[in-house]
Amino acid sequence: MSSFIAWAARHGVDVSDTRDAQMTLRFDGADVTNASKAICEGFRVWKDAGMPEERFRQARVRFYDGSVGQAWQFLNTG
Repeated sequence: MSSFIAWAARHGVDVSDTRDAQMTLRFDGADVTNASKAICEGFRVWKDAGMPEERFRQARVRFYDGSVGQAWQFLNTG
């Protein structure tokens, strides 16, 4: 899990993850293109840590400009 925390720090992502709530990834300045790459990298790190894939896929993603999405929208499914 420490590698996931390091990923978040490297990309300026504030992660809110409590058991009872949907996980939220807040990007503090990355543009959507860079955020998309960062989310894909974060997903790999998350899986490598043995965390449940669906938890990450369902995460809410918030950007510095107020726009919101879901992590699965940024992940390459092919």
